[in-house]
Amino acid sequence: MMKLTLASLCVTLCLAFVVAAQPAEGGNEANANASANVNANVSNANASNANNAAREVRAGDTVRVEVSTKPESGGGDGLSQWWKDFIDAVSQLLTFLSVILAALVAREQFRKNREESEKNRQQREDEQTRREQESQRNRQQREDELKQREDELRWKKAELAREMLRELFEEPYAND
Repeated sequence: MMKLTLASLCVTLCLAFVVAAQPAEGGNEANANASANVNANVSNANASNANNAAREVRAGDTVRVEVSTKPESGGGDGLSQWWKDFIDAVSQLLTFLSVILAALVAREQFRKNREESEKNRQQREDEQTRREQESQRNRQQREDELKQREDELRWKKAELAREMLRELFEEPYAND
């Protein structure tokens, strides 16, 4: 579970950094108003056509190509600047929110991991304490059993000595 969450966190952070690293629309004025001069030898050229329609180009002629960001016709191709700014602001806001969400998820995962490791540590300590107590009880039992056997052996020795003395005193030749 934790590996899956960390993987999703990494993916979210990567996406957030990619979105944040993209330049804002209209932010680089040099690129927005730049024109590219392209010198090329093409197959046919015809410069007599005054409008910006397709021109025939002859082989060996040099052609200048200008690239502009403004549409040539008033047809309104693309989105207005307001919408572009709005979309950019929303994407930056969502990036910020996704980074905060990723940080909160990471914090929660760290907290859960810390609680789980603390719980495991406490269980290990409890198990070790239980084993030590059981070992102490077993040792005490063995000591008690050993003491009881020693007492029984002492009593048996004493009883055997008493029997031998009684037999010795009962013997007629021992009383002379």
